[in-house]
Formats: sequence, C-alpha cells, structure tokens
Amino acid sequence: MESSGSNVVTGHALPDASRIPFPSHTTALAGARPPFTVGLVTRAWLPANAVAEVHMNDRESAYASHMFVQHVTQTATDINYAYTRPSVVFRPTLSVDGNQWCALLGADLQSGVAGFGDTPDAAMADFDKSWSTPLRNSPSGIALAARVKP
Repeated sequence: MESSGSNVVTGHALPDASRIPFPSHTTALAGARPPFTVGLVTRAWLPANAVAEVHMNDRESAYASHMFVQHVTQTATDINYAYTRPSVVFRPTLSVDGNQWCALLGADLQSGVAGFGDTPDAAMADFDKSWSTPLRNSPSGIALAARVKP
C-alpha cells in the first residue's frame, strides 16, 4: 500500500485532481450561489465562480463577539429562570375550575397557593405571581396595601 496519493482506509489510489472535470466558467444563473460564512469571513459566489471575500475589521469582529456573548448570557439567564420558577420547582396540581385553569399547591384555596388563567401557561404564571405576593394581613401585605391605595 503506497502512502502518498492513496486512500488511507482502502489503500486504493486516489484520482488525480487535475483530471477531475471542473467547469472553468458558468452562466450567470448557473454560477450564482447564495453567500455562506466561514468563521468571520463571508464568501459570496459570483458568476464564473469568482469568489469575493469580505473580511471583518477588528471593530466589527469585537462587536460580533460581544453580541454573541450577550446572546449566550441572556439565553443562560432565561433557562435558569425557566427552571427556577415556583410552578416548576413545586409542581402545583393543574385542573379545570369552571371556565379557567387552576394551578393549586395545597389542600384548598384557603390554605394553599393558587393561580388561575385561560390557559395552563397563564395559570402557572399567575401561580408564580401569587407565590411572591404576601398575605394581606401580614406586615408586608399591610404595607403593600397602604402603598397601592387608589
């Protein structure tokens, strides 16, 4: 098995690259291809298979990197919030109550925490809001009621 010019797996000789037919020219329609990106270099296929490269300068590259980091950070924050919502952590019971969905954690509405909504998602969101709302007769609930007076 020869080492140069052969396939490592099969040991067969590879075809000579100069003998592979490749069109040296094409029409405008046949040669037009959509642009593609390799790393931070955009290559656009032009008629006659001429390749134009547009390189990003240092400022554009730094901005693109900054935007990517911001996107990743925001995505991680969104995922963290989604997994730490009270409705996800405590898994309230979801049922239909009249014409709305009810998310309830506890034995009943008086001793538990509940959320209502037209959809299960809305009921869970209302449950999350109710989870963070203080009781009316607690000190923080009384202070909240005093601030919200119409």
